Amino acid sequence: MQDSHDVAVIGGGPAGYVAAIRAAQQGARVLLVEKEKLGGTCVNWGCVLTKVFLADVKPFYEIERSSLGLNEKEARDGGLDIHIGRFPFQCSAKAVAMRKPEGFVKLIADKRTGRLLGAHIIGIPPS
Repeated sequence: MQDSHDVAVIGGGPAGYVAAIRAAQQGARVLLVEKEKLGGTCVNWGCVLTKVFLADVKPFYEIERSSLGLNEKEARDGGLDIHIGRFPFQCSAKAVAMRKPEGFVKLIADKRTGRLLGAHIIGIPPS
């Protein structure tokens, strides 16, 4: 038996899932197709998470260098298997708009537990 739908929405990003919800509210039988997680790139990996992260680091925009927790050497010397994540400021539309795209945030996490071990902001000295 073949199911029928009134509307097929391809992509479960911010526009897709809203379109699917609205069509369903209007009484349509909706098929929503998403290859990854509902919410798409923006919600799950891109702009929304970036905005949340940048709100947390906003006080550090003017800082040349700041560190909290373990650095790579300390974590490895402690026998920890670590994962390093780097977030370059140039990937942030806000940092680019503020004309401060130089530098990055480095996060160090325990591979086994996922626990954050250290956070480091490395920027370019003000001219």
